[in-house]
Amino acid sequence: MKTYFGISQKNFFLSILILLVIFAGVRAFSSEKEKLSEERIEKVNIANVDDFLLSENSVSVVGEVESLSQVQLKSETTAQVTRVNAKIGQKVRRGDILLSLRNADLVAQLQQAQANIEDAQIGVKQLEAGYEQSQIKLDELQSGTRSEELEIAQTEVQNAERQIVIAKEKANIDLQNLYNDIPNFLQSIYIAADDAMNREIGGVFSNTQEYTSDLPQLAFQTFDSQSEIDAEWGRHLARVKLRKFKQEMDALPADNELRYDYLDTAKGYIAEFLPILESTNKALDGAVALSETERNTIKAQVNSARSTINGSIQKIDDYKHSFVVQENINQNAITSAENNLKIALKKLTLAQAGPRQEQVSSQVSQVTQSQLNIESQKARVKQAQASAALIQAQLAKTVIRSPIDGEVASIPLKLGDLATNGSLLASVVNTDGFQIKAYISAQDINRVAVGSKVLSDGNEIGEVTQLSPSIDPLTKKVQLVIPITDPNFHVVVGEFINIEIVSGSEDEQLTYLIPLEAIQITSTGSYIYTLENDSVTKRNEVTLGRVVGDRVEVLFGLDQGMKILSSARGISENQKVRLDDTYGSK
Repeated sequence: MKTYFGISQKNFFLSILILLVIFAGVRAFSSEKEKLSEERIEKVNIANVDDFLLSENSVSVVGEVESLSQVQLKSETTAQVTRVNAKIGQKVRRGDILLSLRNADLVAQLQQAQANIEDAQIGVKQLEAGYEQSQIKLDELQSGTRSEELEIAQTEVQNAERQIVIAKEKANIDLQNLYNDIPNFLQSIYIAADDAMNREIGGVFSNTQEYTSDLPQLAFQTFDSQSEIDAEWGRHLARVKLRKFKQEMDALPADNELRYDYLDTAKGYIAEFLPILESTNKALDGAVALSETERNTIKAQVNSARSTINGSIQKIDDYKHSFVVQENINQNAITSAENNLKIALKKLTLAQAGPRQEQVSSQVSQVTQSQLNIESQKARVKQAQASAALIQAQLAKTVIRSPIDGEVASIPLKLGDLATNGSLLASVVNTDGFQIKAYISAQDINRVAVGSKVLSDGNEIGEVTQLSPSIDPLTKKVQLVIPITDPNFHVVVGEFINIEIVSGSEDEQLTYLIPLEAIQITSTGSYIYTLENDSVTKRNEVTLGRVVGDRVEVLFGLDQGMKILSSARGISENQKVRLDDTYGSK
């Protein structure tokens, strides 16, 4: 058998075969390793920064003309217009009265509140006088009793007894005056109710004569037949109840309790008119062949009548409450007089017995109590003053004054209309200066700044003076304000005009709005990535401006035509990458 290098032929070929198998395995493992290594290389996309360049020198927007100062005056109460002092286009000065609302009740309340203040102040003076007397008495006790002091103490007792008699007599007179005035009060309530149901809604019904047997008829046709029946029958019953109210009122007896109890009866008559007005309003809602003006006129009449009826009901409640107030006043006056008598008797007893230590201590307590009473009464004065101030504030809401100099732009209500809470009463515009309010998109925010010139038809009309620091999250717009400085540029409030906002010169520094994901922000700076030889990353530092939505403003570090990685997430310096051919480069 042949041998090779001392190895048998069979063993030699077997060794060669084993080496070939090992070599093939190594080559396959190396190829697979290179393939796996290639798969681990990051795939990236690139983008051209020119796609994000902001290069225009002006921003075109539509703005609305406003006055530099304009106000809309809205009602803070519900009341009828009693006076209109101005008309549209009239020049007014600050503080001029534009219109007035019904305020007779508030005037009466203010007068009563001012009277309460005076009463409370008088009470303070009386208590202060009582304190001085208590202090004098204390001084006398501490210095001993003299014969003239006994006489004074006896006189004080007599005066205190007379004051009780006087207080009781005055209480009876004051209360009787209220009872005696009930017929006059009821007469005013009847007149108001008759005025509301006959004059204020006189044009709403026909056949309303007091003694006619025909049912009243609505002056318009309506689809709501039930409301029509309720309104017409109710109007008939109102005629009957007014007549009955008048008859009972004229025959009112002189008995105080019967007169007082009849106030509730009168209130019941008046309250029954409210459903009639409600049915009339419902019938009016279904009216046929009425113009909007006619419908509003009739509704205003019905609402005015309802306001009158509600006011009458409130007046009855207030009048009944005045009896409670008067009785409290009377009782307080009598109690005060009785307390004064007790004090006078105690002083007399002390004077007769001569001063003792316990008497001195008691008088000291009275002096202290007098001081406390004075402080308490002063608190009542402040409370009364606060009530008056509140009514004055409410009264001021019924006199509508212009808060600025200008021209009246609108007065939607006329004499006799009902102003409801929150409704527009008047608007005043200052025509000495105008401004334009406009909105720009988030993409244009870096091209406009305070001081940017504004053009209209090529003429400069002003410059931006206000620029909102934030973007509205819903509209994605930014508000800006431009006062009009060109005296020859004529506009009117509410007009929409086209304007051009000059963003800068042609050679100004170029800026870009780059997607946030293309920026890598670290503690050392902000960076974008480019590619060297289309496969190795290079980090480039950039200077950022403000964030606009999902993009950020790049002020420095980019050049025109530069291609950058569209995403910098997970990318590092000198990293080997490859372009993603699946979607192509951007």
